Amino acid sequence: MAAELPQRIDVAGTTCSLYAQDFTHVIAKCSVDRIFIDHRKVGFFQIRLLPVLVAQGVRLELHQTLESIDALCKVQSNLTPQMTRHSLEWRDVEINFPGTNGPHIHAQSARMVQASGPVVCQLERVTIEGKGANWQLAKADLLTEPESRKLMGRTAEGFLFQLNLLTGEIICIQPNTRP
Repeated sequence: MAAELPQRIDVAGTTCSLYAQDFTHVIAKCSVDRIFIDHRKVGFFQIRLLPVLVAQGVRLELHQTLESIDALCKVQSNLTPQMTRHSLEWRDVEINFPGTNGPHIHAQSARMVQASGPVVCQLERVTIEGKGANWQLAKADLLTEPESRKLMGRTAEGFLFQLNLLTGEIICIQPNTRP
């Protein structure tokens, strides 16, 4: 993997737009403050033989949720075909749904996972603001199955949290309580 990434990359202020299949309108916008090479940390140690491409300050605006999520899934699967998914990390991630009453999602980091399953990425230290409330999740999975596009995780209190990305519906399921 060390040979797959160049020794040094430092790009600032990158922006791109994703268009609908017919190229008539923008369905998502993405901006990144900085892209650079870092090294994976194990405990307190940085391992120079395990480089990771970092996108810092990622801002996603999903304008049309279904098309946007489909487009992001395709981008994710084609983004770095010669790299392993763990070689790419997003830090300080914001996901917004402008023009809707959708939630605002912030994650300290996000890592791509293998595209063979329904999970596109795993988010860490997630805050979700929506419907007049805030939720904190240590980890959450972004699922992209056609019938179930959602963000799922557990709150510190043990509640199962589900955010339907198509409808904006938020469900918190109380953990089983035993007598």
